[in-house]
Amino acid sequence: MTEAPPITISHVVLHCFDIDPMIDFYKRVMGMRVTDQGKIDGPDYKGVRIVFLSNDPRDHHQLALTEGRTAERGSVLLHQVSYRHDSLARLRGLKNRLEAEGVTDITPANHGTHWSMYFHDPDGNRIEAFVDTPWYVAQPCWRDLDLSQSDEEIAQTTEAMFHDDPSFRPLEQWRGEFSQTGNPDAIN
Repeated sequence: MTEAPPITISHVVLHCFDIDPMIDFYKRVMGMRVTDQGKIDGPDYKGVRIVFLSNDPRDHHQLALTEGRTAERGSVLLHQVSYRHDSLARLRGLKNRLEAEGVTDITPANHGTHWSMYFHDPDGNRIEAFVDTPWYVAQPCWRDLDLSQSDEEIAQTTEAMFHDDPSFRPLEQWRGEFSQTGNPDAIN
């Protein structure tokens, strides 16, 4: 059996109906910065505007936006794009910015492995913003998340919610098992 090379996801490119509101949204609401922009001069896309954004200096771009999407507005090509945040405070801050923007479809969720919030960007792309928890719980898993609770209350609630789940364990333990044997809970 040939071993697959190790990979990580680097960035996502979204094909936009109207690129300027998308740039504005990802800068103002999501806190990203434009790192470069210009026109693509490649064989498949001649003269198409592309904008690169990031909020991590290790990555030139985590997101790229291109203009010219012509599909119907309700069409879905990509289920969602997920953004990791480093604290519940940042997740709550994003929720406040989204509400200030008039975004009404904000759905918090507790997945055991991470605390998430789902919403849509101006083009209708589904976005997940999340914070990792210190635990592993077999997925898929969806429970309610109350972001009005303190960090300590959310952690206590999560631990109590999943403590009796047979898959529940410290994330570091699961990572060790994964690195030694591959996914220890994979269904073959």
